[in-house]
Amino acid sequence: MNYCVLTADIHQSRRQNDRRALQNQLESLLLRVNREFQSEIKVPFSVTLGDEWQGVVETLASGYQIATFFWEELHPIRLSVGLGQGKIETEWRPRSAEMDGQAFHRSRRALEEAKKRNRSLYFVSAHPQEDLLFNALVRLLQLMREDWTEKQFRKFKLYKKFRNESKTAREIGVSQSDIHQTLLAIHAADYLQAEADFLKYLQDLSENT
Repeated sequence: MNYCVLTADIHQSRRQNDRRALQNQLESLLLRVNREFQSEIKVPFSVTLGDEWQGVVETLASGYQIATFFWEELHPIRLSVGLGQGKIETEWRPRSAEMDGQAFHRSRRALEEAKKRNRSLYFVSAHPQEDLLFNALVRLLQLMREDWTEKQFRKFKLYKKFRNESKTAREIGVSQSDIHQTLLAIHAADYLQAEADFLKYLQDLSENT
């Protein structure tokens, strides 16, 4: 059976002004992920070395959801995520750093490619031909995000949570029209639809293989 290993690393973490605060933020975030995605996680996420962390999940779909969670919660900090899919060739352990197998090797290769290509996410799955499409799509979504300002990103993130313009506006303290215009400007509907379609495709792929 194939599993998905997610390995992530923060860009130029040594240049962060307050590395202790960053490490505390990351530790809190890993606790949240392990709690909120508990049903999909096979080995909890934990720091493996420095500012790199890793975990094992059931499917590529789960890996993509969690990668998205990391980007959005750590923004504007830049990170690279490698998703590797394949077999686990050792016994299950409480920490992924104590395990090995095809999925781990592919995740490491994916992370290296993400760093080399300046990608926020890179796939090396059990479906090499599919990887071409996976990586093209997530690259286009990344390019869309990179054009957003900090204010636009904040409004998008809240709208994604509430899926309601009026509630988002009240939360931030602006008009509903302001939120509506921002979402139009950043093509939020297209972005969210593409993200939802991609996630559905990954879920269907997992069920049919």
